[in-house]
Amino acid sequence: MKSQIFIFFENIIRFYNPQTSPPFFEIGEYPRTTIYNLKNRIMVKIIDYKTRSNDQGKKFNVLIVQGGIEPIKSRTTGKVYFSTRTASVPSTFDEDTCKELIGTSFEGKVAKVPCEPYDYTFKETGETVELLFRYEYVNEELDMAEKHLIQEEEVL
Repeated sequence: MKSQIFIFFENIIRFYNPQTSPPFFEIGEYPRTTIYNLKNRIMVKIIDYKTRSNDQGKKFNVLIVQGGIEPIKSRTTGKVYFSTRTASVPSTFDEDTCKELIGTSFEGKVAKVPCEPYDYTFKETGETVELLFRYEYVNEELDMAEKHLIQEEEVL
């Protein structure tokens, strides 16, 4: 039986054509495919943290993550403006670690997720509206791996 590493290199050799394919490495650079993959990944960035309390009064920190820039069309004016989505993600980190993590980027996105209706008050205007969604951090690769993970009991 062939190992996965052997199959990986076998496929590289089979599909690599020196006349049409980019070189694996150029002096002082990453491989082009690596740079391409890094540029096209959907990333979020930690922009802040907040300390919150649970129902029992125990304090914990949440990281505030921000997704990429996206164009949005105004319902009132019809004009396009740019915005980003933010979400808070509970963590087990202490305050010092949370401070150090600000500015860190990692894979995932902030998605609009349906939820039970709740009232939201805009700080700027004081206007209260009922919302049927919230923004949540989503990592599709983690979700996919969890969905396809076979439990040890099922394998044995």
